[in-house]
Amino acid sequence: MLKQHIGFGLALCVFASGAWAQSFVPGDAYLISTSLPRAVNGSEPGIVKISPSNNWAVTRIYTGSEVSFGRATFDPFRGKIVVGAGSTSTLTFIDAAGTLTHLNIPRLGIAGNDVANRAAAAADGRIYFVRGATNTLAVLDGAGVVHEVLNQAGTAPEAVSNNTLTASYFSIATNTLIFAGTSGSNDTFERITFTPNGFQVVDRTSISTPMLPSAEIVTGMSEGPNGTVFVKSDDNSNDTLRRMRLLDPATMTLSVFASSGYFGVAGEVAGAYVPVAGKSLVLDTLSDQLRTFTPGAAGAGTIVATSGVSSGGGSGELAQIIVVPDLAPPCDPDVNQDGVADQGDVDYLVNVVAGGANPTGIDPDFNQDGVSDQGDIDALINVIAGGQCP
Repeated sequence: MLKQHIGFGLALCVFASGAWAQSFVPGDAYLISTSLPRAVNGSEPGIVKISPSNNWAVTRIYTGSEVSFGRATFDPFRGKIVVGAGSTSTLTFIDAAGTLTHLNIPRLGIAGNDVANRAAAAADGRIYFVRGATNTLAVLDGAGVVHEVLNQAGTAPEAVSNNTLTASYFSIATNTLIFAGTSGSNDTFERITFTPNGFQVVDRTSISTPMLPSAEIVTGMSEGPNGTVFVKSDDNSNDTLRRMRLLDPATMTLSVFASSGYFGVAGEVAGAYVPVAGKSLVLDTLSDQLRTFTPGAAGAGTIVATSGVSSGGGSGELAQIIVVPDLAPPCDPDVNQDGVADQGDVDYLVNVVAGGANPTGIDPDFNQDGVSDQGDIDALINVIAGGQCP
Protein backbone atom coordinates (compact mmCIF):
# COMPACT_ATOMS: atom_id res chain seq x y z
CA MET A 1 0.00 0.00 0.00
CA LEU A 2 1.25 3.45 -0.89
CA LYS A 3 1.31 5.74 2.11
CA GLN A 4 3.30 8.70 3.36
CA HIS A 5 3.66 9.67 6.99
CA ILE A 6 3.43 13.26 8.20
CA GLY A 7 5.09 13.08 11.66
CA PHE A 8 3.24 11.48 14.58
CA GLY A 9 3.90 14.37 16.96
CA LEU A 10 2.41 16.87 14.52
CA ALA A 11 -0.52 14.56 13.88
CA LEU A 12 -1.43 14.41 17.55
CA CYS A 13 -1.19 18.18 17.87
CA VAL A 14 -3.24 18.99 14.78
CA PHE A 15 -5.69 16.13 14.87
CA ALA A 16 -6.72 15.82 18.50
CA SER A 17 -10.50 15.70 18.39
CA GLY A 18 -11.19 17.15 21.83
CA ALA A 19 -14.64 18.48 22.71
CA TRP A 20 -15.25 20.25 19.42
CA ALA A 21 -18.96 20.63 20.02
CA GLN A 22 -18.15 23.37 22.54
CA SER A 23 -16.98 25.51 19.64
CA PHE A 24 -18.87 24.32 16.57
CA VAL A 25 -22.59 24.00 17.25
CA PRO A 26 -24.36 21.21 15.33
CA GLY A 27 -26.79 22.75 12.88
CA ASP A 28 -24.88 26.00 12.39
CA ALA A 29 -23.96 26.82 8.80
CA TYR A 30 -20.72 28.37 7.53
CA LEU A 31 -20.40 30.38 4.34
CA ILE A 32 -16.99 30.19 2.69
CA SER A 33 -16.74 32.93 0.08
CA THR A 34 -14.30 34.73 -2.16
CA SER A 35 -16.28 37.96 -1.89
CA LEU A 36 -17.44 39.00 1.57
CA PRO A 37 -17.97 42.74 2.14
CA ARG A 38 -15.10 44.81 3.50
CA ALA A 39 -15.75 47.15 6.40
CA VAL A 40 -15.63 50.17 4.09
CA ASN A 41 -15.64 49.29 0.40
CA GLY A 42 -14.77 46.35 -1.78
CA SER A 43 -14.64 42.62 -1.13
CA GLU A 44 -12.41 40.06 0.57
CA PRO A 45 -12.38 36.28 0.99
CA GLY A 46 -13.49 34.89 4.32
CA ILE A 47 -15.85 32.74 6.38
CA VAL A 48 -19.02 33.69 8.22
CA LYS A 49 -21.02 31.65 10.71
CA ILE A 50 -24.79 31.54 10.22
CA SER A 51 -26.86 30.56 13.29
CA PRO A 52 -30.35 29.30 12.41
CA SER A 53 -31.24 29.02 16.11
CA ASN A 54 -30.44 32.73 16.55
CA ASN A 55 -32.64 34.15 13.79
CA TRP A 56 -29.99 33.30 11.17
CA ALA A 57 -27.48 35.72 12.71
CA VAL A 58 -24.32 36.23 10.65
CA THR A 59 -20.88 36.45 12.32
CA ARG A 60 -17.51 36.78 10.55
CA ILE A 61 -14.97 34.27 11.92
CA TYR A 62 -12.12 34.52 9.40
CA THR A 63 -10.81 36.87 6.74
CA GLY A 64 -7.91 35.91 4.50
CA SER A 65 -6.58 34.36 1.33
CA GLU A 66 -6.73 30.76 2.59
CA VAL A 67 -10.32 30.57 1.33
CA SER A 68 -9.74 32.36 -1.96
CA PHE A 69 -11.03 29.30 -3.85
CA GLY A 70 -14.38 29.35 -2.06
CA ARG A 71 -14.46 25.61 -1.29
CA ALA A 72 -14.32 23.70 2.00
CA THR A 73 -15.58 20.71 3.98
CA PHE A 74 -16.34 20.21 7.68
CA ASP A 75 -14.35 17.50 9.46
CA PRO A 76 -16.41 16.16 12.40
CA PHE A 77 -13.52 14.04 13.69
CA ARG A 78 -11.14 16.95 14.20
CA GLY A 79 -13.83 19.57 14.65
CA LYS A 80 -12.50 21.95 12.01
CA ILE A 81 -13.33 23.44 8.65
CA VAL A 82 -10.94 22.04 6.04
CA VAL A 83 -9.82 23.95 2.96
CA GLY A 84 -8.15 21.81 0.34
CA ALA A 85 -7.79 24.09 -2.67
CA GLY A 86 -4.94 26.52 -2.98
CA SER A 87 -1.61 27.10 -4.66
CA THR A 88 0.48 24.88 -2.39
CA SER A 89 0.53 21.25 -1.29
CA THR A 90 -1.42 21.78 1.92
CA LEU A 91 -4.66 21.15 3.72
CA THR A 92 -5.68 24.06 5.93
CA PHE A 93 -7.70 23.47 9.11
CA ILE A 94 -9.73 26.35 10.55
CA ASP A 95 -11.27 26.25 14.02
CA ALA A 96 -14.38 28.09 15.22
CA ALA A 97 -12.28 31.09 16.28
CA GLY A 98 -10.75 31.41 12.80
CA THR A 99 -7.33 30.06 13.83
CA LEU A 100 -5.44 28.28 11.06
CA THR A 101 -3.35 25.11 11.11
CA HIS A 102 -1.51 24.04 7.95
CA LEU A 103 -0.65 20.48 7.04
CA ASN A 104 1.79 19.78 4.23
CA ILE A 105 0.70 16.97 1.92
CA PRO A 106 3.63 14.79 0.74
CA ARG A 107 3.97 14.90 -3.03
CA LEU A 108 3.54 11.74 -5.05
CA GLY A 109 6.98 11.61 -6.63
CA ILE A 110 6.57 14.83 -8.58
CA ALA A 111 8.20 18.21 -8.64
CA GLY A 112 6.34 21.39 -7.76
CA ASN A 113 3.03 21.79 -6.00
CA ASP A 114 0.38 19.11 -5.81
CA VAL A 115 -2.83 20.91 -4.88
CA ALA A 116 -5.36 18.97 -2.78
CA ASN A 117 -8.69 19.46 -4.57
CA ARG A 118 -12.28 18.43 -3.75
CA ALA A 119 -11.68 17.65 -0.09
CA ALA A 120 -14.47 15.62 1.54
CA ALA A 121 -14.40 14.48 5.18
CA ALA A 122 -15.78 11.28 6.68
CA ALA A 123 -16.76 10.96 10.36
CA ASP A 124 -13.81 8.81 11.41
CA GLY A 125 -10.87 11.07 10.49
CA ARG A 126 -10.56 10.29 6.79
CA ILE A 127 -10.37 13.25 4.42
CA TYR A 128 -10.45 12.32 0.76
CA PHE A 129 -8.98 14.67 -1.85
CA VAL A 130 -7.91 14.67 -5.48
CA ARG A 131 -4.25 15.34 -6.22
CA GLY A 132 -4.19 18.21 -8.68
CA ALA A 133 -0.91 17.20 -10.30
CA THR A 134 -1.75 13.54 -10.95
CA ASN A 135 -5.57 13.49 -10.97
CA THR A 136 -5.58 10.58 -8.53
CA LEU A 137 -7.49 10.00 -5.30
CA ALA A 138 -5.77 10.16 -1.90
CA VAL A 139 -6.92 10.15 1.72
CA LEU A 140 -5.59 11.55 4.98
CA ASP A 141 -6.37 9.21 7.88
CA GLY A 142 -7.03 10.04 11.53
CA ALA A 143 -3.37 9.59 12.47
CA GLY A 144 -2.10 12.10 9.92
CA VAL A 145 -0.94 9.58 7.31
CA VAL A 146 -1.64 10.19 3.62
CA HIS A 147 -2.58 7.09 1.66
CA GLU A 148 -2.90 6.83 -2.10
CA VAL A 149 -6.33 5.28 -2.62
CA LEU A 150 -5.77 2.19 -4.76
CA ASN A 151 -7.88 1.11 -7.70
CA GLN A 152 -10.03 -2.01 -7.55
CA ALA A 153 -7.16 -4.17 -8.77
CA GLY A 154 -4.89 -2.78 -6.06
CA THR A 155 -2.20 -1.95 -8.61
CA ALA A 156 -2.15 1.86 -8.80
CA PRO A 157 -3.71 5.01 -7.35
CA GLU A 158 -7.32 5.50 -8.45
CA ALA A 159 -7.61 7.90 -11.37
CA VAL A 160 -10.16 10.73 -11.15
CA SER A 161 -11.16 13.18 -13.89
CA ASN A 162 -10.56 16.25 -11.75
CA ASN A 163 -11.04 18.73 -14.61
CA THR A 164 -14.72 17.72 -14.93
CA LEU A 165 -15.54 17.63 -11.20
CA THR A 166 -17.38 20.52 -9.60
CA ALA A 167 -18.26 19.29 -6.09
CA SER A 168 -17.57 16.49 -3.61
CA TYR A 169 -19.24 15.18 -0.46
CA PHE A 170 -18.76 12.24 1.86
CA SER A 171 -22.08 10.60 2.70
CA ILE A 172 -21.76 9.54 6.34
CA ALA A 173 -25.13 7.76 6.09
CA THR A 174 -23.84 5.35 3.42
CA ASN A 175 -20.07 5.62 4.06
CA THR A 176 -19.46 6.56 0.43
CA LEU A 177 -17.75 9.39 -1.45
CA ILE A 178 -19.94 11.34 -3.88
CA PHE A 179 -18.55 13.36 -6.78
CA ALA A 180 -20.57 15.72 -8.97
CA GLY A 181 -19.37 16.98 -12.31
CA THR A 182 -20.21 17.70 -15.92
CA SER A 183 -20.06 15.72 -19.14
CA GLY A 184 -21.21 17.48 -22.28
CA SER A 185 -24.74 18.69 -21.64
CA ASN A 186 -25.25 16.45 -18.59
CA ASP A 187 -24.68 16.65 -14.86
CA THR A 188 -22.88 13.58 -13.55
CA PHE A 189 -22.94 12.01 -10.10
CA GLU A 190 -20.65 9.21 -8.96
CA ARG A 191 -20.70 7.09 -5.80
CA ILE A 192 -17.45 5.47 -4.70
CA THR A 193 -17.37 2.70 -2.11
CA PHE A 194 -14.22 1.52 -0.34
CA THR A 195 -12.71 -1.38 1.55
CA PRO A 196 -13.32 -1.24 5.33
CA ASN A 197 -10.14 0.78 5.95
CA GLY A 198 -11.10 3.25 3.22
CA PHE A 199 -7.84 2.91 1.29
CA GLN A 200 -8.98 0.97 -1.79
CA VAL A 201 -11.90 1.37 -4.18
CA VAL A 202 -14.46 -1.44 -4.26
CA ASP A 203 -17.01 0.01 -6.66
CA ARG A 204 -17.81 3.13 -8.68
CA THR A 205 -21.40 3.76 -9.76
CA SER A 206 -22.34 6.80 -11.84
CA ILE A 207 -25.42 8.43 -13.33
CA SER A 208 -25.98 11.40 -15.61
CA THR A 209 -28.92 13.73 -16.00
CA PRO A 210 -29.61 16.58 -18.44
CA MET A 211 -28.39 19.97 -17.30
CA LEU A 212 -30.60 22.98 -16.90
CA PRO A 213 -30.65 24.84 -20.24
CA SER A 214 -28.26 27.61 -19.20
CA ALA A 215 -24.80 26.38 -18.17
CA GLU A 216 -25.68 24.49 -14.99
CA ILE A 217 -23.01 23.25 -12.60
CA VAL A 218 -23.33 21.60 -9.19
CA THR A 219 -21.62 23.94 -6.72
CA GLY A 220 -22.11 22.04 -3.46
CA MET A 221 -23.57 19.04 -1.69
CA SER A 222 -24.54 18.52 1.95
CA GLU A 223 -26.49 16.23 4.24
CA GLY A 224 -30.12 16.11 3.17
CA PRO A 225 -33.25 14.82 4.89
CA ASN A 226 -33.74 11.09 5.52
CA GLY A 227 -30.28 9.97 4.47
CA THR A 228 -30.27 11.84 1.15
CA VAL A 229 -27.62 14.22 -0.18
CA PHE A 230 -28.74 17.80 -0.85
CA VAL A 231 -27.48 19.05 -4.23
CA LYS A 232 -27.16 22.78 -5.05
CA SER A 233 -26.80 23.93 -8.64
CA ASP A 234 -25.97 27.26 -10.21
CA ASP A 235 -26.93 28.35 -13.72
CA ASN A 236 -27.21 31.51 -15.81
CA SER A 237 -30.99 31.63 -16.16
CA ASN A 238 -33.43 33.84 -14.28
CA ASP A 239 -36.30 31.38 -14.69
CA THR A 240 -37.86 29.41 -11.82
CA LEU A 241 -35.95 26.12 -12.00
CA ARG A 242 -35.01 23.12 -9.86
CA ARG A 243 -31.72 24.45 -8.49
CA MET A 244 -32.08 22.33 -5.33
CA ARG A 245 -32.31 18.54 -5.55
CA LEU A 246 -31.92 15.45 -3.41
CA LEU A 247 -29.70 12.53 -4.37
CA ASP A 248 -30.43 9.14 -2.82
CA PRO A 249 -26.91 7.72 -2.46
CA ALA A 250 -28.22 4.15 -2.07
CA THR A 251 -30.23 4.07 -5.31
CA MET A 252 -28.43 6.94 -7.11
CA THR A 253 -31.72 8.62 -8.03
CA LEU A 254 -32.54 12.34 -8.00
CA SER A 255 -35.64 14.24 -6.91
CA VAL A 256 -36.51 17.94 -6.69
CA PHE A 257 -36.22 19.62 -3.28
CA ALA A 258 -37.20 23.15 -4.32
CA SER A 259 -37.26 25.49 -7.30
CA SER A 260 -36.01 29.04 -6.97
CA GLY A 261 -37.10 32.01 -9.05
CA TYR A 262 -36.69 35.74 -8.41
CA PHE A 263 -34.90 38.76 -9.86
CA GLY A 264 -31.21 37.90 -9.97
CA VAL A 265 -31.59 34.17 -9.27
CA ALA A 266 -28.80 33.51 -11.77
CA GLY A 267 -26.51 34.74 -8.98
CA GLU A 268 -27.67 32.04 -6.55
CA VAL A 269 -24.30 30.33 -6.36
CA ALA A 270 -24.30 28.31 -3.13
CA GLY A 271 -26.58 26.47 -0.77
CA ALA A 272 -27.01 23.66 1.75
CA TYR A 273 -29.76 21.87 3.64
CA VAL A 274 -29.97 22.89 7.31
CA PRO A 275 -31.43 19.92 9.23
CA VAL A 276 -32.29 21.84 12.42
CA ALA A 277 -34.48 24.18 10.37
CA GLY A 278 -35.81 21.62 7.91
CA LYS A 279 -35.04 24.10 5.13
CA SER A 280 -32.38 24.83 2.55
CA LEU A 281 -30.25 27.96 2.83
CA VAL A 282 -28.98 29.67 -0.33
CA LEU A 283 -26.78 32.64 -1.14
CA ASP A 284 -28.23 35.30 -3.46
CA THR A 285 -25.16 37.20 -4.63
CA LEU A 286 -26.97 39.81 -6.71
CA SER A 287 -29.06 41.17 -3.84
CA ASP A 288 -26.42 40.11 -1.28
CA GLN A 289 -28.88 38.10 0.81
CA LEU A 290 -29.49 34.68 2.32
CA ARG A 291 -32.77 32.94 1.51
CA THR A 292 -34.40 29.79 2.84
CA PHE A 293 -36.65 27.31 1.04
CA THR A 294 -38.96 24.66 2.42
CA PRO A 295 -39.30 21.25 0.71
CA GLY A 296 -41.41 21.56 -2.44
CA ALA A 297 -41.25 25.36 -2.52
CA ALA A 298 -41.12 27.32 -5.77
CA GLY A 299 -40.39 31.03 -6.01
CA ALA A 300 -38.35 33.54 -4.04
CA GLY A 301 -38.12 31.72 -0.73
CA THR A 302 -37.76 33.69 2.52
CA ILE A 303 -35.05 36.32 3.01
CA VAL A 304 -33.32 35.68 6.36
CA ALA A 305 -30.16 37.85 6.18
CA THR A 306 -29.37 41.01 4.26
CA SER A 307 -25.84 41.98 5.33
CA GLY A 308 -22.43 40.50 5.82
CA VAL A 309 -22.77 37.64 3.33
CA SER A 310 -21.82 39.10 -0.06
CA SER A 311 -20.11 42.24 -1.29
CA GLY A 312 -22.12 44.80 -3.25
CA GLY A 313 -21.58 45.81 -6.83
CA GLY A 314 -21.40 42.37 -8.40
CA SER A 315 -22.53 38.76 -8.27
CA GLY A 316 -21.46 35.23 -9.09
CA GLU A 317 -18.53 34.84 -6.70
CA LEU A 318 -17.19 31.43 -5.72
CA ALA A 319 -18.83 30.34 -2.50
CA GLN A 320 -19.96 27.29 -0.57
CA ILE A 321 -22.22 26.72 2.44
CA ILE A 322 -21.38 23.84 4.77
CA VAL A 323 -23.31 22.69 7.86
CA VAL A 324 -21.95 21.28 11.12
CA PRO A 325 -23.44 17.77 11.39
CA ASP A 326 -25.36 16.67 14.46
CA LEU A 327 -22.93 14.03 15.60
CA ALA A 328 -20.05 13.94 18.03
CA PRO A 329 -16.71 12.42 17.10
CA PRO A 330 -17.06 8.60 17.06
CA CYS A 331 -15.18 8.56 20.36
CA ASP A 332 -13.10 11.09 22.27
CA PRO A 333 -9.59 9.94 23.15
CA ASP A 334 -8.95 13.20 25.03
CA VAL A 335 -10.11 11.59 28.29
CA ASN A 336 -8.30 14.12 30.51
CA GLN A 337 -9.90 16.97 28.49
CA ASP A 338 -6.73 19.02 28.08
CA GLY A 339 -7.37 19.56 24.36
CA VAL A 340 -4.78 17.06 23.09
CA ALA A 341 -4.96 13.29 22.64
CA ASP A 342 -1.60 11.97 23.84
CA GLN A 343 0.26 9.96 26.48
CA GLY A 344 -1.35 12.04 29.21
CA ASP A 345 -4.72 10.53 28.30
CA VAL A 346 -3.32 7.01 28.54
CA ASP A 347 -1.90 7.80 31.98
CA TYR A 348 -5.24 9.27 33.05
CA LEU A 349 -7.21 6.19 31.98
CA VAL A 350 -4.70 3.82 33.61
CA ASN A 351 -5.19 5.70 36.88
CA VAL A 352 -8.99 5.64 36.64
CA VAL A 353 -9.12 1.94 35.77
CA ALA A 354 -6.90 1.29 38.79
CA GLY A 355 -9.45 3.07 41.00
CA GLY A 356 -7.93 6.56 41.01
CA ALA A 357 -9.69 9.90 40.84
CA ASN A 358 -11.77 10.76 37.76
CA PRO A 359 -12.21 14.56 37.79
CA THR A 360 -13.38 14.76 34.15
CA GLY A 361 -16.05 12.12 34.78
CA ILE A 362 -15.19 9.93 31.79
CA ASP A 363 -16.52 6.40 31.40
CA PRO A 364 -13.44 4.19 31.87
CA ASP A 365 -15.07 1.44 29.77
CA PHE A 366 -13.57 3.00 26.63
CA ASN A 367 -14.14 -0.04 24.44
CA GLN A 368 -17.72 -0.45 25.72
CA ASP A 369 -17.43 -4.16 26.50
CA GLY A 370 -18.97 -3.81 29.95
CA VAL A 371 -15.70 -4.09 31.89
CA SER A 372 -13.06 -1.47 32.79
CA ASP A 373 -9.73 -3.21 32.28
CA GLN A 374 -6.54 -3.41 30.21
CA GLY A 375 -8.63 -3.76 27.05
CA ASP A 376 -9.85 -0.19 27.48
CA ILE A 377 -6.29 1.10 27.78
CA ASP A 378 -5.25 -0.84 24.68
CA ALA A 379 -8.24 0.56 22.76
CA LEU A 380 -7.39 4.13 23.77
CA ILE A 381 -3.77 3.72 22.69
CA ASN A 382 -4.96 2.41 19.33
CA VAL A 383 -7.30 5.36 18.75
CA ILE A 384 -4.64 7.93 19.72
CA ALA A 385 -2.33 6.26 17.19
CA GLY A 386 -4.95 6.77 14.47
CA GLY A 387 -6.94 3.54 14.74
CA GLN A 388 -10.69 3.17 14.56
CA CYS A 389 -12.93 3.85 17.56
CA PRO A 390 -14.21 0.71 19.29
